[in-house]
Amino acid sequence: MLPYGTAKGSRRSHRKSRLGCGNCKRRRIKCDEIRPACSGCLRHSVQCDYQLEESSSSVFTAAENAKGQPAATAPRKVSTKRHQTFISSYQTNFRPPKRAHRTRKSIPEQLLQCSSSERIFPTLSCRPFEFTIIDMELFHNFLNPTDYGESEHHSAMRMQQNQLSRLGFSFPYVLRLLLAGSGFQLARRPEIMKLQQSAIQGRDYHVVAERHYNIAIREVAAAVPRLNKENCHAIYTAAVHIFVCSLAMGPRPGEYMAFREDGQDGLLSLFIGVRTVLEISSKLFSPDVVLKGDEGESGSESDPAAETTGPVRSSTIASEYGYWMDQLRHLIESELVREGTLNPVYRTVFERLHECYDAVYSPFSPVTTALLSPCIFGWLYRLPNAFMFGLRQRHQPALVIFSYFVLLLDELTWNWFLQDWPRHILIGIHRNLDVYHQQYIQWPMHCVTSKA
Repeated sequence: MLPYGTAKGSRRSHRKSRLGCGNCKRRRIKCDEIRPACSGCLRHSVQCDYQLEESSSSVFTAAENAKGQPAATAPRKVSTKRHQTFISSYQTNFRPPKRAHRTRKSIPEQLLQCSSSERIFPTLSCRPFEFTIIDMELFHNFLNPTDYGESEHHSAMRMQQNQLSRLGFSFPYVLRLLLAGSGFQLARRPEIMKLQQSAIQGRDYHVVAERHYNIAIREVAAAVPRLNKENCHAIYTAAVHIFVCSLAMGPRPGEYMAFREDGQDGLLSLFIGVRTVLEISSKLFSPDVVLKGDEGESGSESDPAAETTGPVRSSTIASEYGYWMDQLRHLIESELVREGTLNPVYRTVFERLHECYDAVYSPFSPVTTALLSPCIFGWLYRLPNAFMFGLRQRHQPALVIFSYFVLLLDELTWNWFLQDWPRHILIGIHRNLDVYHQQYIQWPMHCVTSKA
């Protein structure tokens, strides 16, 4: 029998305080009240209320200084380029438990309320910039790729890496997408991990990359309604890299870019998102602002050799595509002759595809290696909504036409993120065609499989 006052399981006495941060209160743990961030928030990699309070006081001080009134303490000067936070890839999915009564607004609500004002001071969201070891390795791989493709792209790639890095330091969702793309590359190409002598498993890279990718999508979705001249180029860049990262994950069962087996939108919808951002931004601002930002040109001067030297194309495709274009035209005319609205749409799509083949495979083609991607993806960019709807519905002529585009896409598989996709897409198209229409895609399937 224990003496009175020493009952088993009694709690250790501690000093009561109501000044703890909101995260610790929601987790129902003791807050050590260390500033600028308590130990509990640092341990879980979440934003501490104390940091928000200090940022708010800095904003108030800056506002008073702007009005010409003296401030009690002068805020430390913070670079306007580093005005965002990069949260570690670990433990970012932490969610504090819900309580029946909430006495204060959550941190995202407070930040959203602050960001809705006309002017956002750089000191408002200046918080610690944290990398994990894996994040550092991903960033190192992004800055030091093992291959650049063609030699004439070397200087342009270096310039692009520097500019994307600077953009990512100002807009964290861009940096997250760069890390995600690098992680997917390491996961898909084990030979790079051997060169870097990394002890991390490929699936671990994929998990970290996918986490960055998912967080970036949410951040971009939150930024799109606040599209303006200062962030339009960053949102456009992010939209492009969201599409690239979706391809960098590698082919997935049931996903065939233009359609999905479950009836949902395929990856093509992400590419159309790039078009939507560019169109909306171009109506508000100059296209140069959207594509280049405020820092000028986004690329370096083109190499004269690249302008005069034509790319090497498959001689077999160059000699045979004319016959198969005629067969495809016959299919469209015979099946859509009674379709009053679809006939002109499909004919326009086909004619643009034929022009793209002429530009890529003609011996007098002006398309160089540097212009090959814009030429091929330009066909995707101009797809009408009615044709994309036909692809989602797996309309037979639409799938046949798209299979011929996949053959063009196969010319870009020197980009690692496009590898294995053409074969995967054609297999999915073949599976969704009837026997009659399957004969029309035998040629692109043969060209892709024989090359592999």
